[in-house]
Amino acid sequence: MKVLLIGGTGFVGLNLAEALVRHGHEVHIAARSSAPTTFARKLPAVSSFHLIKDMAVEPLMALVQSCEIDCVVALASSLIPSSSAADFDRELTQTIVPTFRLMEQLARQQVRFVYVSSGGTVYGASTQTTLDETTPLRPISHYGYSKLMVEQYVELMARTQGLQHMILRPSNPFGPFQNPHRKQGLVAVAVEKMLHGQPIEIWGDGSVVRDYLWVQDLAEAVARLLVAESAWGQTFNIGAGVGHSIIELLDLLQQLTGISADIRFREGRAVDVQRMVLNISKLRSVVPFEPLELREALSRYLDDLHR
Repeated sequence: MKVLLIGGTGFVGLNLAEALVRHGHEVHIAARSSAPTTFARKLPAVSSFHLIKDMAVEPLMALVQSCEIDCVVALASSLIPSSSAADFDRELTQTIVPTFRLMEQLARQQVRFVYVSSGGTVYGASTQTTLDETTPLRPISHYGYSKLMVEQYVELMARTQGLQHMILRPSNPFGPFQNPHRKQGLVAVAVEKMLHGQPIEIWGDGSVVRDYLWVQDLAEAVARLLVAESAWGQTFNIGAGVGHSIIELLDLLQQLTGISADIRFREGRAVDVQRMVLNISKLRSVVPFEPLELREALSRYLDDLHR
């Protein structure tokens, strides 16, 4: 399969590119910026790389046609859960609306489309212990709402234009290529601060529960779903299916590193739901999936940093 990853220089995109190449697919990457120089040496063996400003549809479709792309995977986003209304306005113009236009073109060309959404934010606050794909979508952040907007347009294009699609909702991935200097990704940020003797700021009392997923497990799941015909037209959660509080996560990191973390608690944020753990039964009914347990995944992350 010939696959185009839009936003393929982010840490999820790079891991997905590696998995797809390993599975024998021809991978092309389109992005608004090149991969960070510290990660450049680890770029997988992709067939081509293209810089495309502001998700411009014409050059993207020219790329789809010239490379005879079978499937487009949309990963691009500049938002994080704490993003503001002004950030959302920019995302709407630079990413969301161009993605709408792209989907329209892909439907006409009968090119498959995969949207990587966010299981961590699109559901919002819920009383359910684990969240399955039928859980009501009630995001409480601009980030989550942006994901919901695109999901709904995917479904509109499927109903009205026959877009062949798949929607994926990852939990909280972490692992190789993650940038520890962004304001997103607790594992990477916490490890970076611990190794440099810096304080770790936690919003709230540390009881917030998340579903932490080794990013290579995420990439492997996506690679398997792409070739599973029964997966097309479906929405899937992709997570570890197990919840851990922030305090539990930091305790594990302290055990594994032998470093005592300087943890400082700050007032909780309205954009953070108290609990988010994904039900992954649907995913497992379609493809084999056995994600790493958190302790093993954290060990691998720490080992990777020392290579």
